[in-house]
Amino acid sequence: MNIAVGGQSAHVSGIPNVQFANQLQTNLADVSALFKQVSKGSKTSELLSQASKAFASTDQSISSTENTFHKLSALAVHLSYQQEAIQKSLETTGNVHEQLLTMVKWSKRAVLSLYKQLLSKGLTDLKYTEKEYYFNYIRKEFRHYMKVESPKERQRQLDKGFHFLEDKHGKLL
Repeated sequence: MNIAVGGQSAHVSGIPNVQFANQLQTNLADVSALFKQVSKGSKTSELLSQASKAFASTDQSISSTENTFHKLSALAVHLSYQQEAIQKSLETTGNVHEQLLTMVKWSKRAVLSLYKQLLSKGLTDLKYTEKEYYFNYIRKEFRHYMKVESPKERQRQLDKGFHFLEDKHGKLL
């Protein structure tokens, strides 16, 4: 077995020197490539490990987000039911408020006050209308609408009477 040392070539087991050098270089290149591949493989496993951790974290985030979405959906449905209930309550409250206003505005005291005001204005302010006709007309109207049961109609008649009073008795004075 001959080996090249110091620039002198030798013959190893019957293989010419050039072939031996080429073979040695090829083997070294293969070992180097193998080493690089092994080192890449070890980095690949690290990268795969990191990727799997990131995937697991992302998967957990997606699962958590999905749960939150379902909870928010249920909450939205619940809030819509509450909104409907509030709207119904507001409508009912509006009706009750309207009824209370008509009840407060229309009362026996308010009707009697209007009646007295109309009669007293008739005594002092009539110029073109006969007093007896005016008083009979006022009595007839009050007796006729005394039997009205509807709160809205009662209020309408009371408003009509006050308008008549404010408008100088329908311009009859």
